[in-house]
Amino acid sequence: MGRSKNGRRTRQPGQTGLPRSRSRRKSRGKARSGAAVRLTDNTTDDNTRVPWLKAGGPVVRFILLFVVLIGVFYAIYIPWSQTGVYHLYLRSIAKAVYAVLHVLGFDAEVNGVSVILPDFRLKVIPGCDAMEAIGLFGSAVLAFPAARWARLIFACIGTAGILVINVLRLGTLVLVGAYFPDAFKTIHWDLWPALLILYVLAFWVVWIRWTSRHRGLASDVTQ
Repeated sequence: MGRSKNGRRTRQPGQTGLPRSRSRRKSRGKARSGAAVRLTDNTTDDNTRVPWLKAGGPVVRFILLFVVLIGVFYAIYIPWSQTGVYHLYLRSIAKAVYAVLHVLGFDAEVNGVSVILPDFRLKVIPGCDAMEAIGLFGSAVLAFPAARWARLIFACIGTAGILVINVLRLGTLVLVGAYFPDAFKTIHWDLWPALLILYVLAFWVVWIRWTSRHRGLASDVTQ
């Protein structure tokens, strides 16, 4: 690059591009801006990759609260199952089963916690009370982020449904034990537990879908 008569710089043959100082400044500026963009992109990826698994995210909060509620349930249920009030609860279940069978026209009797047909007797004992299913369902509903009144109402509705299904379950077991004794173990230990679990899961899925549609009741889900 040389100079003309008026003092301006002129390019020599074979020289191209801008002066070195300018080209370096531009290249440094591009490098800095590119690094800033990459840094911003990496930070954004780290923050938005799985926000629901972050500490304090909705899924983590749900799991922790669910575990706490289950612990509280068993801390109350185990001592309560040793009291006379719990025995009255078992007797009320037996009376409800007797009432259903009586309405259906079967010659049933009730004696304490036992429901009796001429050829079969069913005793309502701990484990036949549906309390564990109620505890699991209630804990899952109460731990889900939604309005408090909605959680309480839905937990009560689901609990009532579980109690009704449990009475129907025991009633069918009485009939199966009296008329189809060979199928009693299969229905008692395999079929009905699976049906009860499916009911609890289905009702909880209904709860999730309902709260998701009403965003005002489940605003924390999207946070």
